[in-house]
Amino acid sequence: MPFCENCGFEYLEGSRFCSSCGHRIGAEPVTSPENQTSLEENILWEGKPAGFKARLKSSANLNATTFVLTNLRLIIRTGLLSKKEEQIELIRIKDLELIQGLKDRTLGVGDIRIISTDQDDPEITLADIKNPGEVKDLIWKAVRAERVRHVRYISNA
Repeated sequence: MPFCENCGFEYLEGSRFCSSCGHRIGAEPVTSPENQTSLEENILWEGKPAGFKARLKSSANLNATTFVLTNLRLIIRTGLLSKKEEQIELIRIKDLELIQGLKDRTLGVGDIRIISTDQDDPEITLADIKNPGEVKDLIWKAVRAERVRHVRYISNA
């Protein structure tokens, strides 16, 4: 079986992303969010919870939560038998918060709390994310790029 070039984790043949760190496997590099101006939706990052409990669930193939960040939205898919999918448009995200206790820091995981203008779910937490600081920065860059795409500057000239 092959190994992730980013973290060294062994992944299943044919995987698009490493299940440990979320790194894109074997494809052309992902375009940075700053350079994306089209309405085409592209996956920027994909990951699963990577905390201690999540690792146990993954070893038994029971980890049914997936986080997907695209250039337009953040998607959270949960459920093993019954499925649930939540999404939030990046333009609605107001703030991001990184939460990482001592135990989490030793495992290299953390939670990212997303505060948004969404009426139904103004606060969403991505729990037990591997390399949470990098993921938080990637989300924030994608949010900024989406805001720039939506804002039209009016000159006084």
